[in-house]
Amino acid sequence: MKTFVFVIIMSLASMIYGADSTNTNISLRTYLETDDVPLNREVVYHVELSWEGDLQRYHITRVSEPVLSNLKLRGSGSSNRFYTDDQGNPYSLKRISYYFTPLDLGMGYIDGISVQYQNIQSQQTETLSAQRLGVKIVEAVDEPGSLMDGGTFLVLGLVLIFFIVLAYYLLKYFRIRKQQELLVEKEITLEEKYQLELKTVLKERTGDLKNDFSAIVRILKGYLKEKFDLIDIQSFDDIKAILDENGIENELADKLQKMFEQSELSKFAGESISESDFQFYTDTIEMLIEALKDKESK
Repeated sequence: MKTFVFVIIMSLASMIYGADSTNTNISLRTYLETDDVPLNREVVYHVELSWEGDLQRYHITRVSEPVLSNLKLRGSGSSNRFYTDDQGNPYSLKRISYYFTPLDLGMGYIDGISVQYQNIQSQQTETLSAQRLGVKIVEAVDEPGSLMDGGTFLVLGLVLIFFIVLAYYLLKYFRIRKQQELLVEKEITLEEKYQLELKTVLKERTGDLKNDFSAIVRILKGYLKEKFDLIDIQSFDDIKAILDENGIENELADKLQKMFEQSELSKFAGESISESDFQFYTDTIEMLIEALKDKESK
């Protein structure tokens, strides 16, 4: 009888904790860049998801909005990194960074967020949760130049005049040199051009998700028009045949179709977009550019 009960308990534990062992490799880490932040500076909060394997092993489906106390969200951004350890094992890391503005002196809090993700292989969806973090908001620090006296301004003025004169002569030299370098300088590829534009948008987030989403959609359309010499792209149907001809996988094509549909809803119906969807569509554009670059190289 005891053996039977033990088998039942172990079976239930296996159902609860061992249904998909591939999901146990993903981990969530949240941290602040610093625990003490002046009132006139920003609180930087990082959310990191890491796992063993390539970036496509997991798909982040939803990231809850952080609940704040004594803080205000200014903007956010994300990045991906793929690396190998000393034994050659591949690892992937996705980081989402939030930038908060302190509201008053004292403690500020960021309630633990939850991240929902999907295992691409098993199609199972799981959720990870983070603990609440606190940050101490201290007295504002002096801005650079706020305590400058008249003598300091005089010295800086003389230094500025010196550098203006120096820059005048250096400019003539570098202008000639630049013209010579342009003759032999390697041009960046079309893919590198639009990847740089995408990184610029992510780095200079406006804080308005709708505007940021419109910006990355424009980058996607601009890239496809220049890549395939198209006059205009109004909907996904305008590029579906081209994607099929270039061997783009159906899964990626479906993500692009969803992005175009979301763009239409946002533009004409005023439908809002979540931060997790924005991150999802950003990753989709990166995947498309990489896929077309690989096809071309082969």
